[in-house]
Amino acid sequence: MIALKGPNEINSCLLKWLELNKSDGFNNLIIFADNCVAQNKNIYVVLNCLRLLHLGDLDSIKIECMVAGHSYMPCDRTFGSIEQKIRKQTIINTPDEYATIIQTATRGGVTVIRMTQEDFFDIKLLKTKVTMRKPKKFLFTKGRTFTLSKTKPWSYHIKNNSGSSEYVSLEKGKKGPPLRAKDKPKSPTPLLTSAPLMRAYTNELKLDESKIEHLQQLSNYL
Repeated sequence: MIALKGPNEINSCLLKWLELNKSDGFNNLIIFADNCVAQNKNIYVVLNCLRLLHLGDLDSIKIECMVAGHSYMPCDRTFGSIEQKIRKQTIINTPDEYATIIQTATRGGVTVIRMTQEDFFDIKLLKTKVTMRKPKKFLFTKGRTFTLSKTKPWSYHIKNNSGSSEYVSLEKGKKGPPLRAKDKPKSPTPLLTSAPLMRAYTNELKLDESKIEHLQQLSNYL
């Protein structure tokens, strides 16, 4: 096993996609996501997007979280086709076989990008370079739209379903309201790009004991 399925993995996949598509020359990025807090809807995605703005290649990034139970994205149809094809397989022995199944799940084919362990970065470490401040009007998890702009390199704008919104500053400093200009330190806060991202993993990950036990129980059916 080379990785897990948390925010580090989701953000690393976003970075990989940008690496493969940056030649398209776009300056503004819109990300559509579901409301999974463990993967998509969390501060680590916001920090990753702030870092992308600090790199200077993008002018703005907007994260649109779909309304739970009232939304359907085009990729959902593809996911359904993949699940149906996997159910028809009696035996799947390797990850490569999964990749082949996904590639051929739809009539037009599905592009599969194979991530290696070197592609996964520890995005969570970015949290140590900012001061965590929460929205005051509503919970972060109640946000639907998150907007980031290079004109406000240390803030994000959050809006909920009812239209209430506010800016939240993550600039390094004391918790509380953002510092006034005259009170800010003379030396600027180092950008999130001041140091390279660290790899999330350096060795293959071990399966936990419960997973190994479950696999051993299935060995009788092989």
